[in-house]
Amino acid sequence: MSSSAGQSPANACKSYPYFSNCVKFCDCRKRCEIMTSMTKKNQLRRFARCPRFEMHGGRGHLEWIDDSFCDKVRSMVVALMVNNKSLFHEIKALQKIKKEREVEKQEMKALKEKSVMLKVKVRGYQMRERLTMSCLLFFVHVIVVAIGVGGGDKTVVENRKRKTKFASNMKKKSPFLS
Repeated sequence: MSSSAGQSPANACKSYPYFSNCVKFCDCRKRCEIMTSMTKKNQLRRFARCPRFEMHGGRGHLEWIDDSFCDKVRSMVVALMVNNKSLFHEIKALQKIKKEREVEKQEMKALKEKSVMLKVKVRGYQMRERLTMSCLLFFVHVIVVAIGVGGGDKTVVENRKRKTKFASNMKKKSPFLS
């Protein structure tokens, strides 16, 4: 790989710490993996390591790509990583709450729809009850009127007697009707 400004490939790797396309090979002719250290001493420091590092008894190719951090920078990096991790967990918790809220919104919407349907059913039952009661009252009224008008021969005869008796009494008492 050609390097810019006359730098050797090894120096090119160190001059671009965040974008490295340098390729390292071990003595066993295997391409080295670019890895990131997570130890306290070398936090986030990148290095090239042979994939057969353990097979070499821990003595395979190992080369640091990034320069070592000073203690102050290392402590700042660790603090930022801890803060980042806590923010990550907070984001996950908020996402979970958001999903739960969406589920509750859907449930609430379904319950509102069910409530509307039940209100419609109740109104239907109330209307049916009113109609039934009106029909019943009308039927009772018809029966009462039918009994009063044609309530049998005895009732009709008694009504006629009363009317004639009333009329004859009125004639006797009133001087104008005679």
